[in-house]
Amino acid sequence: MRIIFAMTIVLLLVFGCVQPQSTTVLRKSGLYHTKCDLVIDLKKRKKYLRNWRIENWAYQKHNKKYVRRGTDIYKIRLYLDLNGDGKRVPYEVYEDDLLLKNKLNPGTIWIRTFELPRQISRKKLEVFLKYYAGSLSGARTYLKSGPLGVTTGDTNAYATKINDVHQFSFGGWKAIAATVEIADIAQLRLDPEHREGYIRVIFVKIPNFDQMYGVKEVRYRPSGRGLAMFAYFNSPEFYEASLDDFYALLSRAKVENHRIGNLSQIFKKQSQEDAPSETGPEENTDQSAEGIAQEEASPQPVLEASPEVGLAETDEQKAGEKTADQDSSMPISSQTNP
Repeated sequence: MRIIFAMTIVLLLVFGCVQPQSTTVLRKSGLYHTKCDLVIDLKKRKKYLRNWRIENWAYQKHNKKYVRRGTDIYKIRLYLDLNGDGKRVPYEVYEDDLLLKNKLNPGTIWIRTFELPRQISRKKLEVFLKYYAGSLSGARTYLKSGPLGVTTGDTNAYATKINDVHQFSFGGWKAIAATVEIADIAQLRLDPEHREGYIRVIFVKIPNFDQMYGVKEVRYRPSGRGLAMFAYFNSPEFYEASLDDFYALLSRAKVENHRIGNLSQIFKKQSQEDAPSETGPEENTDQSAEGIAQEEASPQPVLEASPEVGLAETDEQKAGEKTADQDSSMPISSQTNP
């Protein structure tokens, strides 16, 4: 019995201290993904990211290399149903491939990648976007939610609204970008104009993604697809000032040796193409004073919290709620370590 007890203690010490496998390698030259052909060039980053520090990696001067910070705040536990049997198995992974904090304001930039289970690997990017915005309504913080799950624990009540949506090619991979407005519901009741901050988020479907999770389930067949999340958060007064830093970082990304390019110009060009013409039909430009007064008197939409997903929705969006509810039952949920 003593021998069995001693062996049990040894196994707990060995396997209980095992760090999750990192899917990225950080060097001074860049961030290199080991599961897909994605590289973020970080050469001369001090010129365009001089006010940002790397939060989740530590540089060791004695061996001149970056290592993951191993504390639990940088990890997340995903509960995955990889083989479709209805049972979710816990997998501990590093939450962010790269996490940057601004030295001067509340700005945060984070990059995450996920292997998509076969059951959801073919879902459209719009689904992940709406699921992510909905997950923010039950998250402890904006960082503790994601397109594949919501963390549990003490929650704040957030309302969210999706704006400025763009679909584009991320070096040949399908991508969608959007701005998510965030408001604390308690503050929103006092001030309808209140905004906690804004998140500029980009989701990219990765067509070739190697197996990421350690196999714990039988009959698991990897989908071969992944999802990348690039996000930037800041409070309203600093959001615009640091947004270009986020775009500057992503403009140095390489996908299968193809550079992404200037995202700021890509989105600006799309917005100009989608904008209505300034000169419309003559009968529409000549409005009576009474008609203008009625337009000005009409109530403007305000940010509201949906009781289920925290989204301010139009009637058309509510019509598609059944689809969103089905998507929210994805075979993944997440929970941070205690």
